[in-house]
Amino acid sequence: MSDPDLIVEDNENKFTSICKVAPFGIGVEINRIFVEVNQKLCELTGYQKDELVGKSTRIMYLTLDNFDHVGKKQNVQIKAIGTGTVEAQWKRKDGRIIYVLLCSTPLNQNDLSKGSIFTILDITDRKRVEDELRISTRILNKSQELTNIGSWIMNLHTNVLKWSRQEYKIYGIDDDGSELTYQTFLNAVHPADREMVDHVHTAAQVNNEDCETIHRVIHPNGSIRTVKEKYQFITNESGNIAASIGMTHDITEQRELEKKIEGVETRANLLIYKLSERTKELECMYNISKMLRNINKSLEEILIVVSEMVPSGWQSPVDVRCKILFKNKEYVSTPFKETKWKQVSHLHVNNKILGSIKVFYTGPWNGPGIPFIEEEQNLLELIANSLCETIEHKQYEEEIRILLHEKEIMLKEVHHRIKNNMNTIMSLLFLQSTDMKSRAAIEALENASMRVQSMMILYDKLYRSSDFQHLSVKDYLTTLTNEIVDNFNHLERIQVKTEIEDFILDSKTVFNLGIIINELITNTMKYAFPNGEDGKIAVLASIKNKHVSIIIQDNGIGIPESVNIETSEGFGLKLVSMLSEQLDAAIKI
Repeated sequence: MSDPDLIVEDNENKFTSICKVAPFGIGVEINRIFVEVNQKLCELTGYQKDELVGKSTRIMYLTLDNFDHVGKKQNVQIKAIGTGTVEAQWKRKDGRIIYVLLCSTPLNQNDLSKGSIFTILDITDRKRVEDELRISTRILNKSQELTNIGSWIMNLHTNVLKWSRQEYKIYGIDDDGSELTYQTFLNAVHPADREMVDHVHTAAQVNNEDCETIHRVIHPNGSIRTVKEKYQFITNESGNIAASIGMTHDITEQRELEKKIEGVETRANLLIYKLSERTKELECMYNISKMLRNINKSLEEILIVVSEMVPSGWQSPVDVRCKILFKNKEYVSTPFKETKWKQVSHLHVNNKILGSIKVFYTGPWNGPGIPFIEEEQNLLELIANSLCETIEHKQYEEEIRILLHEKEIMLKEVHHRIKNNMNTIMSLLFLQSTDMKSRAAIEALENASMRVQSMMILYDKLYRSSDFQHLSVKDYLTTLTNEIVDNFNHLERIQVKTEIEDFILDSKTVFNLGIIINELITNTMKYAFPNGEDGKIAVLASIKNKHVSIIIQDNGIGIPESVNIETSEGFGLKLVSMLSEQLDAAIKI
């Protein structure tokens, strides 16, 4: 016989082991006082173990709606944990409310006064999903009720069928919880329609095609309703058909209304047909008009697309082909075929016939005349007129493009000639300076030559640019600075640094800047290093908040403090002051 103390100790060890590995909370209470809790219960409630053991179980009870295991709603305050299972709301230490599944059993048979052992499982996420699903189901049921449309899904392996609440109403069957099958559905179909419905469903399943049927159903009370069913098939991961899903629309009232107007049905159908034809024509014309307004497409691209669009506006698009002839080139819809049944509209461009649009009917035709209606000829004429306007517009655009190109060539030639003339002027000024005896005259001619040089560089940049109105400041000033320095003999002793941001200015502004910079760098090269010493020159240009800053620096002897740009008698500084004023610029030494 085993020792009772050993058995008790063994049971306690087992209980302790279970508490450690259990994925749910476990607690023991006696007289509503916690005597033992596991770590999982602490994590679930947010309390430490010493905050629970020895404390009242009321610490986590909350007066809220709770649900027992059979789903009956109870508005009670849990005062003790009894035998059984209950879903409840508990309050964590941090105040957050959670849903729990609570299972309890007395420690001593059914005597709760001896205490109980209980488990708690957090089901908050499950309850949230259930609530969302419940709301979605309620919305779906209400939507189907308002539209009188039901839905269903059937497992094709088990033939088990599931109906929505509205589907039950449409078929007049009470939802008593019994299992539905495909045979249940067939039994509810009118006997005269049953074979057709079964055949259509079987054929659609074999071909895995979406399907639509209209048939009658018989309610248990004998009333007959007419429904429209639409359904499709669902495949599993292996690509095999596993289920079908569909919707059922009760169209009884609609069909009864159709019977009431049966006397005018032919006229109504004809009206609907003509309306659909007009809709096709309007849609075709809209799409073609939209294409014709596409400025990014060439005329040839437009003719190709329009030839494909034309058949969509005719009675039988699949039996109609289009050919557009323009300037000995053909553009056809694919696949193309010519027949004796055709419609033709000529393309009149600038009072000349440059082509035509032809529509061919390629389907079967045994009637008299041609298989076209009068409105389609009018549509063809409308398309032809719109196409002619586009052709004229494209031709006009091409003429403008050619003229603009010629203008660009002419401007390039003008800039080139101006540059060459300035080069000639520079040469003449140089030759003239060689005949001068006066040093002042020679310097005047050299200065004039450099000013012409800055203009010549500008025109060279304009000649090489595709934009004659604007120039890159970085490109122009870098070239200009190097050209000016190259004109002086002591070039090898002077280091030139340029830090010029890459931004764009209009050519007129750049022209004035070029003259100013020519004067300042020329003065630097002449007077900053009088004894032939080594020197440095820096040209800096930047732009910020639409303000341009240009700085000319050197490490030479400096400018005398007595020099004032605005009052200077020298022509160069006067020119700098005048051009700065024209640019609305501030200049300072």
